[in-house]
Amino acid sequence: MDAFSRAFPGLPLARHAKEQIALLVEMIADDRALRSHSRDALATAMCEVAAGQAPRGALGVGGPGALIRLRRVLTPQPRPHRVTWLGVVAASAAAPLLPLLVACGP
Repeated sequence: MDAFSRAFPGLPLARHAKEQIALLVEMIADDRALRSHSRDALATAMCEVAAGQAPRGALGVGGPGALIRLRRVLTPQPRPHRVTWLGVVAASAAAPLLPLLVACGP
């Protein structure tokens, strides 16, 4: 994504996409950390890191993304309903078959 933002420096979409990808990568790391640590422990660590100077390669560890991530970590996410989950699985399985059904239809 860095190449995209360098190729189109005047395009706001390129700058915005780069910022959002950094935030999403940090959110993935947060999800991984929640597998082995409590929400409180992760939130405390995030506050300590965000309060200090973040290194250049730390992506979305500080700045406005830190507050978004902190709210996300401290607010438990509801599990999707089983019917919703089954619907997503069924749609994912049917989507690749749709062009074949349309092409081979009567």
